[in-house]
Amino acid sequence: MVSAQELQRLRKDAEADPSLKAEIARELSLAEDAVAASETLKARGYDLSADELQPATAGAGELNDDALDRVVGGTGSTLPPFVGMVFSDYAHA
Repeated sequence: MVSAQELQRLRKDAEADPSLKAEIARELSLAEDAVAASETLKARGYDLSADELQPATAGAGELNDDALDRVVGGTGSTLPPFVGMVFSDYAHA
C-alpha cells in the first residue's frame, strides 16, 4: 500500500506547481518498473518504495472489459501505470 501521507504530499506539491507535476509525470512515464519509479520520486524528495508502487503494475499486461472498450473506442490512456497511480487526474487523459 502506498504511503497515503507521502502520496498526498506529492499530489499537493504537484497541484501547487503544474510544471513540477508535468516534470514528474514525464519522468515517471520513462520508468520501466517500480524500482525506477521509486528512484525517480526519491530523487525528488518523495519517499515511496518500489514495493509501495508495485500495485500500479499488477495486471498491467491484462486489460479488463472497461479498459478494452476504452482502447477500442480510442479513449484509453497511453500513460504508464505509475503516472496514473500518482496523478489520478492523468489516468483518463
